[in-house]
Amino acid sequence: MDSKLKVVVLLSLFGLTVASIADFVGKNSIGKRQEYLDSNGRYLVEWEAYTDTQTIIFDLTVATSGFVGFGISPVGGMTGADIIIGGVHPNSSVYFSNRHGIGNVVPVVDDNETWELLEASENATHTHLKVGRQLNTCDSQDVVIGNSTNNFIWAIGQDDNISYHRENRGTSANLILDPPLPPVDTSSFERWRMTHTMEMPAKKTTYWCTVQKSPPLPTKHHIVGFRPILDTPDALKYTHHFIVHKCRAPEGSTDEETFEHYLNRTGDECYGGVRDVPMDYCESYLFLWAVGGKMVLYPEHVGYPFAVDGQTNYYLLEVHFDNPNSLPGITFESGLEIFYTSELR
Repeated sequence: MDSKLKVVVLLSLFGLTVASIADFVGKNSIGKRQEYLDSNGRYLVEWEAYTDTQTIIFDLTVATSGFVGFGISPVGGMTGADIIIGGVHPNSSVYFSNRHGIGNVVPVVDDNETWELLEASENATHTHLKVGRQLNTCDSQDVVIGNSTNNFIWAIGQDDNISYHRENRGTSANLILDPPLPPVDTSSFERWRMTHTMEMPAKKTTYWCTVQKSPPLPTKHHIVGFRPILDTPDALKYTHHFIVHKCRAPEGSTDEETFEHYLNRTGDECYGGVRDVPMDYCESYLFLWAVGGKMVLYPEHVGYPFAVDGQTNYYLLEVHFDNPNSLPGITFESGLEIFYTSELR
């Protein structure tokens, strides 16, 4: 018997019904997207939303023979999150439940079943769940999936006993209804990493600024794109947004005289009474990233002037750290990679 059919038969035998995929597939797809939610490639989520039916389907492929937890959270935590938990028992029976988070405890079962299980299977290494729901279920225990940033939250169970997961869990901010990015080739572009590594201050909110200097270039170039560099779970969790400011020396001084001596410093808080960063001379914006944002590439006819007349440019990188529990001792790198080219547009 086909493995998926076997699962469906067992679901019926054990009293758990499977909804029809056709109930959730519309004609107007936003496009299929996918993302690994953990840094080790153990948790893959693929999703596709439909504007005509106002529905969405999630495919979860997770490296476990235990339970799979998945949810949508407004701010990235358990409280107020819309959650499903499911898996396949060793006897091939399937379990699945709609839940909601009330804190760092086992999520509570919902009054209504607004998430539907469409498929469930397990092999020697992975568990797969396909689930569907309405974008807006009109249920107070659910989270509306709209155009604003939401957070995927996830958990990987070591076995099928559902319990609060202190390890093997995480969160990932996402603009869920954004269309997928077309495939792009960045191999022809030059790259500049504008990042800063530091221990995040043990306070709830910090805006930290560092002065950055562009690479030496003999002629004018064009900036054509940006990619956020948040390559660790801590960087993703605690970096709320960052802004790249363009700096310009005051009249009567050169950029080098004004900004060069800041380069070997660790930076300082951007706002406040006494600060060791030149905020007053770095007011214009070059780029802004916020949670859920992805790589940005300009259209082929658009470029931002860079190193005009071979001049070195100075920038201010402002990073907002969001540390609601004021945790100490957390160090990570945050910033961006800038794509640029000598082929002017």
